[in-house]
Amino acid sequence: MNDKEKKPGNPWTKSLLIWAGVLLALVLFVQMIDGGSRTATGQAIPYSEFVKQVDEQNVRTVIMSTSSTGNSTISGKLANPWTFHFPGVSIKPHPSGSLTHPGMGAMLELIRKHDIKPQQVKRVTVGTNQNMPNALIHHQPKNELQAKFSMEFCMAILLLERKAGLQEFTDEVVNRPDVQAMIQKVGFGVHPEAEAAGFDKMTTIIEVELDDGKVLKTRADFGKGSPANPMTDDELSGKFRECAAWGGLDKAKTEEVLKLLWKIDQLPDVTALTRLLRK
Repeated sequence: MNDKEKKPGNPWTKSLLIWAGVLLALVLFVQMIDGGSRTATGQAIPYSEFVKQVDEQNVRTVIMSTSSTGNSTISGKLANPWTFHFPGVSIKPHPSGSLTHPGMGAMLELIRKHDIKPQQVKRVTVGTNQNMPNALIHHQPKNELQAKFSMEFCMAILLLERKAGLQEFTDEVVNRPDVQAMIQKVGFGVHPEAEAAGFDKMTTIIEVELDDGKVLKTRADFGKGSPANPMTDDELSGKFRECAAWGGLDKAKTEEVLKLLWKIDQLPDVTALTRLLRK
């Protein structure tokens, strides 16, 4: 019998198979949660109480795991408050790895405060805890992706351009002779004070030696855009404008979108917003 002569399967059989699959999934789920639920402090609670907390929208995070003995548990934290409210979310001002941001913010402030010119810089030393160099591995980057994980590039481009946005993270910019020369002046490694500060921070300690022998110092524990050092509304708008321009959205539409975004909680729906975002 060819394909055209085949008769369709029995719909009752298909329905039976579907419901059998649903039943099997429910059985597996019950077995998975049989080990119990735990509160944020590790105190076990009945599964009925866990379901009640879910229904009341009090569950913030959930982790399901199985022990070496085969017992399954559900653990997590109750939502009081929600993480996005406290401590809050991070928004990166620069398109590089988050571990570069404490140093970048501190360096930019130092440059502006002392009006540091590129030709004045003799050497730069950046020190962090030992975990950060394990991620920021590109000490002599040759393309934009490597530059995003290079403390040396991030320091160099700020000293040269006083900004580090999407336009600075390109292969062409990374390989500019002046950028590569400034990168050679930047040393990056572990600093004992940053190590002692603990791994719950991203402590970054910077020294800039100028050609007259003067040494400027600064440090930061968290990056700009973090809950500890949030971006202002103007800074957020500036970041959006930069991203919109990079994506090809014209200036007039960008400003219209911004007006809607700052009152998005008052909009009846997002139709007007999505219409503006179309090219």
